[in-house]
Amino acid sequence: MGTHKTGSTSIQSFMHDNCAELARRGLLYPRIGLENGAHHRLAWATGTGAHEADAALLDDAFSSIEREADRANCSRILVSSEEFESTHDLHLLAPLRDRFDVRIVIYLRKQDHLLESTYNQHVRQYDKRFDGSIYQLALKYNFHNHFNYRRLVERWEAEFGRDKILVRPYGTAHVQRDVRQDVLSLVGIDGAGFRAEERSGQRDNVSLATPAIPYMVRINRLGLSYSQHQEALSELARRVPAIDGARLLSHWESSEFYKKFERGNRLIAESDLERCEIPAHSERARGGRLVVGRRAIRRRLVVDRSPVRLAPGAGYGDLSQIAADHDAGAAHREADFRRQAAGQPQETRGRRHQFAPGQRGLVELDQP
Repeated sequence: MGTHKTGSTSIQSFMHDNCAELARRGLLYPRIGLENGAHHRLAWATGTGAHEADAALLDDAFSSIEREADRANCSRILVSSEEFESTHDLHLLAPLRDRFDVRIVIYLRKQDHLLESTYNQHVRQYDKRFDGSIYQLALKYNFHNHFNYRRLVERWEAEFGRDKILVRPYGTAHVQRDVRQDVLSLVGIDGAGFRAEERSGQRDNVSLATPAIPYMVRINRLGLSYSQHQEALSELARRVPAIDGARLLSHWESSEFYKKFERGNRLIAESDLERCEIPAHSERARGGRLVVGRRAIRRRLVVDRSPVRLAPGAGYGDLSQIAADHDAGAAHREADFRRQAAGQPQETRGRRHQFAPGQRGLVELDQP
């Protein structure tokens, strides 16, 4: 299972594309419950988000998987969906214990990096087109509660037992750089001899370069059509170079955000991980804050001393002006974040906003 933004799409695409070869090597990637190459329909049947639980569907699916494994003469079965992260009732999966020797593999990513990756995705994807700051995204989706890994791991331990849970800290030396190879090593399969074709879903999941994100945030406010949005993404990807080590959050900001989860992560490391751990916050973004100030952006973008523009005639405007507009009020946003990290009210027009642990989203407080 996930969580999200831990290479799940890459794993699932690889398993789906190589299911025949995997079966020949004794590993079944079941066909039932697939949605875009992942077993999302099985996860949804446990009751996730707006999906209602369906115990009968799950029971039929488990029986079908058993029959498929017998026909293929496979002794191992791999089911993958990051949607299991949001399962409401894990007891619906209890019958698995009677049918199979279950192992739950959970990939976890450092929360500050996960926030940045999630923000990138929400800004880049057309169906979301998020046009606010990374701080507003964290508040809108109640990330301080959503990223509580200790709570997540404890729920699965309670249902399947601690000895059945394997936590893998994504993005660390304990996990192979190619997460597909990491999964294969866990199930005892040599990674040689497989196809590793890039599918359309994977291309859609490629992150926008960090320095280009402020431009895309501003572009998201222009009400573009889908084709214009994709054209803007392509042009930004072509014109805006990636900067090694660039971060959306400064070292101070990422450290403060991570502090909210450090104790829970440490408990996971102490109780669930003997071979690996979720690292404490120690790295410093190279060059400090690289994308908040427009000077840092222009330093890498304006090579020929002329402002970077999108395709002629596209009508999206001067990207340098877009960056300047996005940067306006950056100091105020940073001050808001400092207050949020300290659990203090966020001052906005006529209202105070405060993140309240245990509650969802923004809590509006009347001004005194």
